[in-house]
Amino acid sequence: MSPQSTTSNQVAARQSYRDLSFLALSTVVPLTALFSILALAFKTTASTSYIKATDRGFRTTVVFLRPDALNGGLSIALYPQHLDLGPIQLTLAGDGLSLASALSIGLLCVSVCRRAKSLLLADWQRYGIFLVLAVNGVLSLAVFISCAVRRFNSGQFKPGYRSPVLDHQTYGPSNRYDGAMFDLGSWSCQLSAYDALEGGQDVLSEQCTNETAALWIGLVLALLDIVMAALVWIDWNGKRLLIRDYKSLKEEEEIYYI
Repeated sequence: MSPQSTTSNQVAARQSYRDLSFLALSTVVPLTALFSILALAFKTTASTSYIKATDRGFRTTVVFLRPDALNGGLSIALYPQHLDLGPIQLTLAGDGLSLASALSIGLLCVSVCRRAKSLLLADWQRYGIFLVLAVNGVLSLAVFISCAVRRFNSGQFKPGYRSPVLDHQTYGPSNRYDGAMFDLGSWSCQLSAYDALEGGQDVLSEQCTNETAALWIGLVLALLDIVMAALVWIDWNGKRLLIRDYKSLKEEEEIYYI
C-alpha cells in the first residue's frame, strides 16, 4: 500500500471519528437541555402546589379520616409539622446550572457548524470551561444523591401515632403530624396512598408524581451532564473538533464540518 493511500485512509478515519463524536455530542446536549427543563418543571410544579395549599407555609388544610382500627376517625393536616424543604432549592439550582451548561455547549456547536472552524482558545480558557462542566456534572450527581438519601430516610406515616405533646389526643399541633421529619415527596406519596383519607388525594397524588419524576429525572440528568463533560474533554484532547489550542492551529489543518 502506497504512503499516499495510507495517508488518505488515516484522514478518512479521523474524519469519520470526528463525525461520530460530533453526532454523539449533538445528541447528548439537546437531551441534557430537555431533561433539565423536565426536572425544573416537575419540581416547580410540586413546590408551587405546596405553596398554594399552605399559603407559603403559613396555614394548612385539615381533612378527615374514615375511622379504622388505627386512626380513630381523627382529622389530619395535609402536611406534617416537620417538613424538609431543602431539596427544592437544591434541585432548582442544580437543574438550572445543567440547563445553562447544555445551552452554552449547544450554542458552541451551532457556532462551529456555521463558521466551519473550531473555536480557538488558550489552555487556561479550555480548562476553565471544562472545569465548569465537570463541576456541573459532580453537582448534579450530588443533588440526586442528597435528594435520594433524604427521600429514603424520610419518616414513616403511622395512622396509630398520637402526639405526646398533646397528651396523645391528636397527631400534633393544628392536626399536623409531628411524629417525624418528612421529605415532601415521601409524605405526599405515603398520605395519598392511605385509604382512609377523605379529601386532598388529588393534590397529594399529583405532588407525589411530580416529586418522584423530578427525583429520577435528576439521576438521568446527572449521567447526561457527566457524559457531556466527558465528550467535550475527549474532543479537546483528541479530535479538537469544537475547541482547539490557538497555538496548535495550522493552515493545512482547517476543519470543515459541512
